[in-house]
Amino acid sequence: MRWFRWGRDRRRAVPSDAPADGALPELTVDQAARLASTARQAFAECGVETVIGDGALHGADGNVLGLSNLAQIAAGTPEREWPSLLRRHAQVMVAAQELPVPQDLDAVRDQVFLRVLPAADLPFPVVDPLMSVGDLVGVLSIDYPEHISTLTRAEDIERLGGRDAVHEVAHTNLLGLRADTVTVLGGDDPDQGTVHLSLGGFFNASRMFVLDAVLRQDFGLESPSHGVLVAVPNRHVLAVHPLTGIDCVQAVQTLVALARGESDRPGGVSPHVYYWRDRRWEQVTRDSDDGSIEVDATGMFGEAMKEIGLLGED
Repeated sequence: MRWFRWGRDRRRAVPSDAPADGALPELTVDQAARLASTARQAFAECGVETVIGDGALHGADGNVLGLSNLAQIAAGTPEREWPSLLRRHAQVMVAAQELPVPQDLDAVRDQVFLRVLPAADLPFPVVDPLMSVGDLVGVLSIDYPEHISTLTRAEDIERLGGRDAVHEVAHTNLLGLRADTVTVLGGDDPDQGTVHLSLGGFFNASRMFVLDAVLRQDFGLESPSHGVLVAVPNRHVLAVHPLTGIDCVQAVQTLVALARGESDRPGGVSPHVYYWRDRRWEQVTRDSDDGSIEVDATGMFGEAMKEIGLLGED
């Protein structure tokens, strides 16, 4: 195996002399405990009893309410504002759970999307996910005005017409989305590795599941012959670099820095970099035990590196 390695590049949002919480690293251990306790109280006021554990609230019905996104928001919010922040969150979440499940696909046809999420953050196991890319999965969801509802139960999907029918609609709706802003990082110096950046709405990162269309629509790239490197650090950001030559080494560093920095924000998706070619995916970066970032130049990515002359034949 061949690996590139970069040093530690993980932002620490807590004071250097205070230990970060293991499950919610944006906060200190004490802050995380206070956040979880305040969140538990907010849900209790809405009639939902939970217990605290592993950076989440666990309900008696088996539901798990993750606190990672809330921790990212709380890290930049004065603690005196946490109770009102968490109360609003609990009210929205409980109201969402009380909404009736749609009985007909036509009733939500324009609201169904395929959404990218970190598999580890899901409060439920995903059996036979619609899409799977390294540590990410694609799940069916409905975009309501005040929240996103994830379709987790097979009977709900069947009620809407079945997995294939709902997936087709979700895929079509993703194709209909467009970026709000498209820009280029490193465009003044091609040797530094040009990274094309797409910024958009809630499902912009989820457009990775229709990447061939995004490459054309957002970046004017038609079927890059050696594939592309991709980062989806949070739900609003999608970044790509088409492989052409030595500049991909610098582009990987740019993508890693972007992914690490932007995934710490609310709505974070992934701190990793992926490789895409001919509608096939693989994850190419991973965390090492010492906190550095490793890039695996094997698999499809390794073959592409050989094609552009950056790796020799084994």
